[in-house]
Order: sequence, then C-alpha cells, then structure tokens
Amino acid sequence: MDKKILWKNPNPLCYNNSMPSIGLGQIQSTSQIQTQRLSQQQIQSLKIIGMSTSDLRQEILNAVEENPALEIVSDVSNDGINLIKRRSEQSSVRTGISSAAGSAAADEYQSMLENVSAPEQTLQEHLLQQLNMTNLSETEFSLCKKIIENLDEKGFYIFAPVSLLEQNNPLHTESLLENCINKVRHFDPAGICCANIAESLEIQALLEKEQNNPCPPLALFILHGHLDFLENSSPEKIKKKILDYLQNVKNLAFRTPEPFEPEKSEVTAEKIQEAVNFISSLNPHPYGEFRKSHINFTRPDIYVVRQQGMLETDNFEKGLIKDSDDSYFKILPANDTLPVVSVSRTYEELSNSIKDEEQFQTAKIQLKSAENFVDLINFRNQVLVKSCCHLVKSQIDFFRKGPGNLVPINQKQFAEITEVHESTVSRMADSKFIQCDWGLFPFKYFFSNAIQKKVTLSDISSNDISTSVSTDTVRHEIEEILKNQKPGEKRLSDQKIADILKSKGYEIARRTVSKYRTQLNISSSYNR
Repeated sequence: MDKKILWKNPNPLCYNNSMPSIGLGQIQSTSQIQTQRLSQQQIQSLKIIGMSTSDLRQEILNAVEENPALEIVSDVSNDGINLIKRRSEQSSVRTGISSAAGSAAADEYQSMLENVSAPEQTLQEHLLQQLNMTNLSETEFSLCKKIIENLDEKGFYIFAPVSLLEQNNPLHTESLLENCINKVRHFDPAGICCANIAESLEIQALLEKEQNNPCPPLALFILHGHLDFLENSSPEKIKKKILDYLQNVKNLAFRTPEPFEPEKSEVTAEKIQEAVNFISSLNPHPYGEFRKSHINFTRPDIYVVRQQGMLETDNFEKGLIKDSDDSYFKILPANDTLPVVSVSRTYEELSNSIKDEEQFQTAKIQLKSAENFVDLINFRNQVLVKSCCHLVKSQIDFFRKGPGNLVPINQKQFAEITEVHESTVSRMADSKFIQCDWGLFPFKYFFSNAIQKKVTLSDISSNDISTSVSTDTVRHEIEEILKNQKPGEKRLSDQKIADILKSKGYEIARRTVSKYRTQLNISSSYNR
C-alpha cells in the first residue's frame, strides 16, 4: 500500500490547504509621481473671487480686526449716514448735561440691552395681533391694517397717512383716517404711529393725561413743537425762552392760540423742572423691545455704463468695450460699498524697531499677510472686470437693446473664451450681480442654452434654415404673446402658446412653455 504524504499548512490564517502559505513583509520601492497642489494664497484667492460684495465687505472688516498690519484708508457706508441721522434726531430731546454717573448708567443700560435675548415678534406683528382682537367695521379694520403696515420698525410713518385713503371710496374720509390713527395709537406700546421722536413723546404724554396720570401742563406745551427750549438749558434759561416766546407771539396781529399754551404766571422754575422730569421719564424708543425685521438688499458687484465718445479698440485692462463709432461700454467694479484697505506704514515702521527676534518674525508674517490680502482684493477686481468685458463683448446686443436679445452661451463656452477653468467661471458667477441700463441682473442670467429656430427664406428658397436662439429670447416671446392678448379674449393655454411659437419657428414642447411661464411669474390660464 502506497503511503500518501499530506502537506500541512504552517500558516493557520490560510484556510485553503491546497495552496502554499503567503508570508507578510515589507518591500521598498521608488516611484515618481507628479502632483499639483494649490497654495494657501491660491485657495484664498478662489474664496475671495467667489464672494459677493456684501460678503467681501465682512471679510475685509474681519481681516482688519485680526491683522494689525492692515488698516482701513476710507469707508463709505450707509451705517455712518444712519448714525448721523439718528444722532440729529436725538439731539432735540436732550434735557440735561452729561455726567460721569450718567455715562456709567447709560453704559450699564446699553450692556443690559445687548444681553437681552431677541424677542420673537416684530412691532408690526405685535400691532396686528392687537388689531385682530378689536371689534371694528370692515372699513375701519382695513384702514387700520394699512396704517400698521405703513409703519417702519421704529413705529414711524413710511408714507404720509393721507396717501392710504382710497380716492374712489366715499367711506374713506379724513375723519375716518384720524379716528383709525387714534385707535392704533392706543395699542401697546405707547408712542407709535407718528412721524418722529418728538411726536412720539407727545403721544405718550397725552395718553398719560387721558388715564388721569400726573402730566404737567408745561410738559405738553414743550412737547408740542418746543423741545428745542430744553437743549443745553437750565430751568431758569428755559423759563426765559418760554416767556420771550409768549411775548413775541402776543405781539402778532393775527394768530391762533396754541394748544396747551400756558399763562405767564404758570411759567416758574419749579414747574419747568417738574415738566423736565416728566419728559425724562418718557420712552423715546418704544420700539426697542421688539425684533427688527431685516431686509436684505441686493447690491451690484459690477457696473456696466454706456458712455458717449470715440474708442478705437477694446481695452480689457481698463474695462472698455467698443460699442459703436460714438459710444462705448465702461466696466467698473462696485467698490463704492467696500472699505479701502492698505498695509499700515506705521506698523511697518514700528516693526523695524523690534529687537526681539520672535516678535520681529511675527510682525514680518503679519505684514506679508497684509500685502497678500491687498493683492487678492486687487486681483479679484481685475478678474471681475476682465470677465465682465468678455461677457459684454459676447452679449453686446443685450446691453444695446435689452432683455430678449441674449445669444446662447453656456459656462463651458464662456470658460473657453476667457481661457479659465469652468469651475472658476461658476465660482466667479455665483452670487454676483451686474447693474446696467436695463436693470440689475445676476451674472448667471447671461448664460443661456440654445434652442433651434427654423427660418423660411421664401424670397430666396423654399427650404428652411435652422438658427440658434437663447432661452431668454423664447421667454421674451412668451411674455410678448401674453401681453398682446386682448382683455376679452380667452386665456391662452400652454399648448396654445406652444402652437403659436411653433408657427414662428420655435420647436418647444408644452411643458417647456409651462417652465418658462413659471420663471416669468405668470399664472396658468386657469388663474389668469
């Protein structure tokens, strides 16, 4: 009998006994691989190019706050204008001289306001909630709602209340308007539905008087158009101003007595101090406890301006595109809302005098970072201007004639024209807006797919030729078809619009018409 020798696998991890074991080990080898990595500066440049103007503004402010080597040279913003306006409004209600204790109390009060959690209601929502609980006629309710909706976040009128009256409605009278305004003024908080802070204080005083609360007569007189008497004045000086005013109006030949006009015997330093204390107890900002409704306005990133003058040829570096023999387009970056930043020369001089090596190297890094940041801002402007020049050149008919004249071009084709990557075009076009003679348009609006249109040349040949038009042209055609429809005619359905477009050479389906109609914010035939 033959003996069979069975092979035994020495490796217990190998479950297939018919195969030899596989040993584990390390092998060294060399290979060459070519890779490309973006530097930190390139990553930051792509990030800044993709930012909108509002985002870039915040990025600049953050960079200046973090890096002492950066400084803001100039900054034109609406915040500064609003701050001056607020200060001018508040200057007419000062009732005393500032002191150290008063400043400390003001700081403590401001700190308290800043740490209070944001309320859930706006002022308008709070007023409308109270209006819904009233028992008013339909006309009164409708007018009161209009009055509330005409108030801004401070409770002041946006438009004159008389403009809310319907001219063709006989029920809308000035007496009704006055009655509705009075009803809204009795809502919480007191001091809203008025024109300014002075009127708000007067309304609060009148409401206190209606509720039989202590209200000095002199306070009502001062609040009724004479708040300037209180400016930087002591009770004795205020007394003199009031008496001089009463004497001057008394000498007038024809005059109507003012409301709350006091007698001369009533004007004393004690009563004036009492009136000042009462006015100081009123709230000049009754809207402060309510959440502000934020409105985000779209700001342009690029301006395209048509100017008169001769231009020999296009100059992309200067943002100039030739239009005709007597006009051209100028492309400007929208830097009117951005802070102008530069490297701080003072910091640079101070860094040269640093003796400590570690601190010197830190300052050197900060200066280099500041220079790179300024270069990136300038680079972004150059990229936007150059890209917009290519866009204006490609869509010259649109900037000449307006909507409905776009030529079909997509992001890939535009990337080939500008000689950049398609992803860079997408990043650059994201959240960017262009302001031109025809309005404000997103950058991506100018990228449009092609639709074939058949054109019959009856005078030359019976054959049809095909040409490409943009989707913007088709949308414009749909809008014109619906706009030219007479009032008495039956509303056109999407299929009927598609048939009309087909007769004009546009081969598009009904569902495509429905999509473009929705993009134009036009209702269907059932709802029109």
